[in-house]
Amino acid sequence: MRRLSANDIAKLWPVPPRVSHKYTRGVLGIVAGSDRYPGAAVLAVLGAVESGAAGIARFIGPAGVTTQVLTAVPEAVPGVGQVQAWLLGSGVEDDAEQDKAIDTALRSGQPCVVDAGALRACVERRLGGERPSGADKLLLTPHAGELARMIGWLGQPVERAEIEARPLHYGRKLAQALDVTVLVIGPTTIIVGPAGQVGSQAEAPPWLATAGAGDVLAGIAAALMAAGMNALDAGETAAFVHGRAAMAAHLDRSRGPLTASAVAHAVPAVIGEILTRAGDTCPS
Repeated sequence: MRRLSANDIAKLWPVPPRVSHKYTRGVLGIVAGSDRYPGAAVLAVLGAVESGAAGIARFIGPAGVTTQVLTAVPEAVPGVGQVQAWLLGSGVEDDAEQDKAIDTALRSGQPCVVDAGALRACVERRLGGERPSGADKLLLTPHAGELARMIGWLGQPVERAEIEARPLHYGRKLAQALDVTVLVIGPTTIIVGPAGQVGSQAEAPPWLATAGAGDVLAGIAAALMAAGMNALDAGETAAFVHGRAAMAAHLDRSRGPLTASAVAHAVPAVIGEILTRAGDTCPS
């Protein structure tokens, strides 16, 4: 098991060289949100954009949700286009166009972060033998309840409490069954690959247990994958930065409660501090 430090993050973070432009830094496609859960889309896009890891975030969702996303994050680009990686499923619920986009992305072989409303489609396709990419390109981000359902889809029913007691065991079981990388969200976030690789990050205060926090985390991880990072490194790096941003927001509020959007807005300063201490703020 490994646990990344700030120095490790500084070495891994995709700092753009001086000759970069927005397309060379990576384009992330985001299929998220629904009329019932528009905030999930806003927070996923916000996490991706505030991370600054990728150059462009493209958003695909219902018209009303798209309006909310663009109002909150005007840097987002609406509609389908070329991408280097995908974030799929955050807040998605019963939308034929989004389901089609999710299927297309899962079949593409491109890197994907799979969350919430895309988890079942991913599991069913992998179990059915449709595996266009390996574990280095596929990061699943379930919380304990979602992981319990997924283990059930493997034909091994289990209660959420059992997942919470043994997140590494069940994360590894899912990773091996599907040949994916699994990030199990919890007080200690566990990231596990099918070959036995394990990461563990626990930088966040307990106040991070709040609605929308997982959407921000998924956005950060997906942006890192759009920039070229593999699934295991992206999961660990995103968990570290997400946790540090939560702590920064917590301290900024006099150690009081925080919100998922406050965590997202704290991400740039956290990254800046990490890179400044590593002397890497002025790439050539």
